Amino acid sequence: MTADLRQSEARQARLNRALRLLSSCNQTMLQAVEEHDLLDQICRLCVETGGYLMSWVGLAEQDGDKRVRP
Repeated sequence: MTADLRQSEARQARLNRALRLLSSCNQTMLQAVEEHDLLDQICRLCVETGGYLMSWVGLAEQDGDKRVRP
């Protein structure tokens, strides 16, 4: 197997994983009732489906320091 083919297959796998994650997040948004539950589920999907090591949501504060609250 050539290096180009391996690179192409790895790229295809990353794109497929991203598409599965996007699809799962869309389904979750359609079914969500509470914002907190939605954010928890999307973070879980990012790790379980997207293959990320961790995920969190930061909320931008509307203050002069432009802080982000977890």
